[in-house]
Amino acid sequence: MERSIGRSEGRHETAWIGFIAVATDAREIARLGRRDIVIVWRGTVTQCEWLEDVDGTMVQPGDSFMVDESLPSTSSSQQQKQKQQLHDGSHHHLDCEAVGVERGFLTLYTTRNGDAASTHGHLSACKQVRDELKRLMNLYKDEKDSELSITITGHSLGGALALMSAYDITEHSVVEKDVPVSVISFAAPRVGNAAFKARLEQAGVKVLRVVNTNDMVPKVPGILVHEESPLPGSSPSTQALARHDRHYSWSTYVHAGVELRLNNYFSPFLKKNVNMVGSHNLQLYLHLVDGYRSSSMPFVCVSAERHRQIKPFPSQIIGNKQHECSPHTREKIRVCMRFMKRDIALVNKESALLVDDLHVENNWHEKHIPKPSPRLSPLPPKKEPQRNHFNNFMRYLPQSHFEDISHSIFV
Repeated sequence: MERSIGRSEGRHETAWIGFIAVATDAREIARLGRRDIVIVWRGTVTQCEWLEDVDGTMVQPGDSFMVDESLPSTSSSQQQKQKQQLHDGSHHHLDCEAVGVERGFLTLYTTRNGDAASTHGHLSACKQVRDELKRLMNLYKDEKDSELSITITGHSLGGALALMSAYDITEHSVVEKDVPVSVISFAAPRVGNAAFKARLEQAGVKVLRVVNTNDMVPKVPGILVHEESPLPGSSPSTQALARHDRHYSWSTYVHAGVELRLNNYFSPFLKKNVNMVGSHNLQLYLHLVDGYRSSSMPFVCVSAERHRQIKPFPSQIIGNKQHECSPHTREKIRVCMRFMKRDIALVNKESALLVDDLHVENNWHEKHIPKPSPRLSPLPPKKEPQRNHFNNFMRYLPQSHFEDISHSIFV
């Protein structure tokens, strides 16, 4: 995909941001009852993407989904005019029922780079998604044994682009109406207004938002004015906004879909002093999903009400370093480990979020060392050779729990 480095300078760069995959395994297709097409978006990586993330300006998409690819080559002046309107956010005739989305996300999804060295850079992410979906739909449309479905997922910025692409393919009839479209986002920010949410619901798009209570990203944009804010005029602080009630109601960001709320505080494997960056980590999110059971049991073998009554161990946190767990926490980890399906060592892949008692190397992927096995036993004496062994309770776990995970495209 492509985006501008500077809106006035006209400079561009091209960056990989996702992929599209399709289920081909017969057993998996039989398990799902359909052939699933998956669109995956990564999170923010480049500095330019950070600038678009914090834009915060709401605009009407209008014809921005048709920019460049759909217009004839002779209408370059019209394209530039549409792009300038998108970047300026200027809409003289504001329709309160119109769909509004965050300008930065829309720019990342719809712009292209005509000067890119890569062939894909000449097409916007929007165009690439449409073309590949149409190709796959035509390829498998004649199958009688299985139906088709589309699942879109992403983390952080990827979650926002997942909603944007779901809106695009349903609004512009890229797929048939009887093809179910679902979105599963992790730590995704708000994308659009109430009309945007309503349009997704009318199209039958099912959205599941996975959020961490301590993560700030799902609270933006609209951290001050959002769907849960009081109505204009209900308090003195919002009286001034009532003068611009029409624009206020239209430009209010709202979340779409059903929320699955997690909390890293309930995991006994994680340090209690997780910072803002750590609470947004994708590996942490996947770890919390693995341990989640219900709202009353936010993590396996952990009762929410009982957990609040337990006082923290005095020596658990000293400054920025967590030294040791309480005996109660050690026992809880031993019990929880038996029910975890995902290797907890992955949490420290690019972070230092696991408690020190597990003896999992911090940022082990960046240091190019083999994936360590977690253990609760003390480190062996220096005179003895260092061994990457399991503790007694680990012997009862299936060996497949610690099998190496194949190198994914996210890495």
